[in-house]
Amino acid sequence: MRPALILDVDGTVWRYGRLIPGVAEALQQLRRDGYPLLFLSNNPVPPELYADRLVGMGVPTAPSEILTCLTILEAELAQEAEAGLYVVADDRLQAHLAEGHRIAADPAAIDIVLATGPYDLTYDRLNVAFQALRRGANFWATNADPFVLARSGGEVPHTAAVIGALQGCTGRTVERMTGKPSPLSARAALERLGCGPGEAIVVGDGLDTDIALGHNAGIRTVLLLSGVTRREDLADSPVQPDFVLDSLASLPDLLRGPAAR
Repeated sequence: MRPALILDVDGTVWRYGRLIPGVAEALQQLRRDGYPLLFLSNNPVPPELYADRLVGMGVPTAPSEILTCLTILEAELAQEAEAGLYVVADDRLQAHLAEGHRIAADPAAIDIVLATGPYDLTYDRLNVAFQALRRGANFWATNADPFVLARSGGEVPHTAAVIGALQGCTGRTVERMTGKPSPLSARAALERLGCGPGEAIVVGDGLDTDIALGHNAGIRTVLLLSGVTRREDLADSPVQPDFVLDSLASLPDLLRGPAAR
């Protein structure tokens, strides 16, 4: 039986908004070879958006083959139906969540402070989150990515900037995270694929996200050097991948050889 492949997206399938050379062909080959695929992203967007984007790049993908930290977040929030939610600081994500959840702005009415990308961060928003956490609100996060690849090139700060600011002024730490490398993320991916840790492989460009996810969950890992990680970063990393490739384009050959079992 072929192992299921849990694939990162940004830095793995595309980089700076453009498809990485050879990836479309590699994914086609993996499908022909019978590997179940699941794209797992720390970007809190609806799966349909990613599916449309992949299809537009020539990578046929169904929304059911995509799992994002937003999908997992919504499943967690469904268990907190009456909770007042405060998003810091992403207006687009807050508007999406407002369709099914109670958004609160008064610190006394906030039950969950959700840290996410700092796209719309202001001092006032930081202060509302600070006051709510000081009053005992739960501290959640979509992910803890320190930075992401910008579509215009280079890197820009991400959710870790918000988490760090709130942690620094309140002494609180994140109690629940829905993205990689959290246990919630690993469990959701394996449940979606219908397999156990020994029947899957995590493939991605992030040591602290993709490779840590596999390491923590007992899943084999393939690190790609097509995104945020350089080969020299491995020397100081507390987690080590099982295999290292330059890009996803080489994955079919790896699975026919050293990673075959």
